[in-house]
Amino acid sequence: MKISKKTFTLIICMLCLLSMNAQIAKPVHKQVDLNKIKPNNRSNLKIKKSGITFFIRNVKTREKIPNARIIMEKIGGKKRIEFVTDKYGILKKELTLGKYYVYVLKDGYTPYISHPGTFIVNPGFKVANIDLDKER
Repeated sequence: MKISKKTFTLIICMLCLLSMNAQIAKPVHKQVDLNKIKPNNRSNLKIKKSGITFFIRNVKTREKIPNARIIMEKIGGKKRIEFVTDKYGILKKELTLGKYYVYVLKDGYTPYISHPGTFIVNPGFKVANIDLDKER
């Protein structure tokens, strides 16, 4: 009995699929007993810092905008903090965890006002690219 190439290829593909399913569905024999795991020595762990790195740019030319004022207000808080970008249009600041409103102001540009909850500071640093448009 002869088998055509097409049938042979189909049989091989089906065997491959069956073996893949068998590998995926293998039960795990070795379970981890969580009661036997020793707690970590947490004294050597470093606390992750949190904050945002802002890049303020011109929307059309993508050039960085130096000396832009960034005002941040924590949602639910009453305190506003104000920063100014460096000569490269960059600002990197450590912040407490939470949600912030962000306002970016620069003479000759339309002000930027964020939506509530847009800037969420989690552990680690978030990067925010904000593009400003020239006033008309």
